[in-house]
Amino acid sequence: MTDGPPASLSHPADPAVSPSSRRRGRVLVLNRWAAPGCAALLIFFTCGYFQNSRPGWNVNSQFGLTAAIAERGTLRLDLYHNRPETETGDKAFFEGHYYSDKSPVTAFLGVPAFWAYAAAVKAMGRAVDYDAARYWVTWLTIGAAAAVLAGLLTGMLQRDGVPPARAARAGALWIAATPLLTYAILFFNYLPACAMALGGLLLTAPAWRPDAAAPARSRLLLGGLLLGLAAWTLNTMALAALAMAAGLAAGLIGRERSARGVARAFAPWALGCLLGVAGQMVYSLALFGEVASPYAYEADPFFREQMARGFMGATRPRAWVAWLVTFHPFQGLFLWFPIVLVALLGVFARLAGKRAGRTDALIALAIFAGLLLYNSAYFMWWGGWAYAPRHLIPALPFLASGLAGWLGSRRRAVRRAVLGLALIGAVFNVAALALDPQPPPGLLQEELMAPEMVDAWPSPFLALQRYVWLGNQTDNNWGTALGLTGWASLVPLWIVWGVALILFGRLDDPRRGAAERAAP
Repeated sequence: MTDGPPASLSHPADPAVSPSSRRRGRVLVLNRWAAPGCAALLIFFTCGYFQNSRPGWNVNSQFGLTAAIAERGTLRLDLYHNRPETETGDKAFFEGHYYSDKSPVTAFLGVPAFWAYAAAVKAMGRAVDYDAARYWVTWLTIGAAAAVLAGLLTGMLQRDGVPPARAARAGALWIAATPLLTYAILFFNYLPACAMALGGLLLTAPAWRPDAAAPARSRLLLGGLLLGLAAWTLNTMALAALAMAAGLAAGLIGRERSARGVARAFAPWALGCLLGVAGQMVYSLALFGEVASPYAYEADPFFREQMARGFMGATRPRAWVAWLVTFHPFQGLFLWFPIVLVALLGVFARLAGKRAGRTDALIALAIFAGLLLYNSAYFMWWGGWAYAPRHLIPALPFLASGLAGWLGSRRRAVRRAVLGLALIGAVFNVAALALDPQPPPGLLQEELMAPEMVDAWPSPFLALQRYVWLGNQTDNNWGTALGLTGWASLVPLWIVWGVALILFGRLDDPRRGAAERAAP
């Protein structure tokens, strides 16, 4: 739990409170708000640093829709799906026309940035360069979503008692040390969906937290709306909405005196969710004349047939696949991104801690467990070309709550070890994505669909590390624009991070720092 407002702010006219104390109180409140902004700015800068030159089908499907809307006012990909800069196989085919098979939300969000880029190049007398347009649209849309997520993570940690400086460092490092940053430089739907979902959680959480006042109905409506939009943006976020619905219902039962009171309080949140996902129904009706997933009209017959099996392509959970995406060198989330395992342990610890954090912990665990089950049952469990288990990414914002206990420890060695582990993880993750955030899996699709039969597993993450550190290779970035090559092109970014993490220390009360330095 965070402390309440300083006495100097609650009683500004109290003659016993000195002017210096009042000023210090105001600074602390400002820093409490500044910490999320600092983390957000650092992540936004980082997202713009990289200019990925190999977008892939998923990116092109969504960016092609952005271009189609911005340039021609259409939802059809007829003029874009085979264009070299936006070629994609991730498309639906219906009544002679091609459409993106992805949710359109990310594409919609990218339209203003595309318009701005197109207007700028037109003013300079140049034609639209789709590679350059994709870079700017990705940075201004997905990079902005990543920045918002970093700010929300920082705010969540502060809410749970982590001081501003530590919360800002952890919020930024959580993005950089996990696959969240990997997909923050690609025009994917993960970051917008994660930002919406975490925002929805933070708006809804006071309803089940005994340390918070009952939220206003307008707040619950907005929280539900964000979760509904998150589920439309990324369908697996529906698991997060279901977990939060259970948490909200349990919290309201504890607060309200009657079933009618619970229903009346729950209704605004449920209405918001319905409004958020209603867009998906309207969109599918506009395209296909019925409420259906674009995957029902997938242009690729094989993918269409597989997605029709079970629940959205998921049939029977497989323990071996669950191992491959958690601890195995192929795509092990906990192996290559160990800060996630530390956070997961922290989430478990919250179950035995203060009541205020138990529901948050249960929700985070439910989301992670649900996604792991879905991932292990999904026919394309490896997520295409990827070095991380991208289907588990939606759980990462919620698992970050497990860092609060470690970062709030009274033992300085524990706090430093956790932040140090995150920093080391960020260095290696940045190196990997600097070369290619979407490397080939190293096995044929037929082999991956029968993982029990594979004898020798590659490690895309390790391969990228070898290419960067030993082969001195990276893709284009701001460092290469300065004439630097290979891993040396990342040095300017590391310098900015080093300076920023040091300056974040100014966000804390100096008296707190002195007390912590005196502690063991």
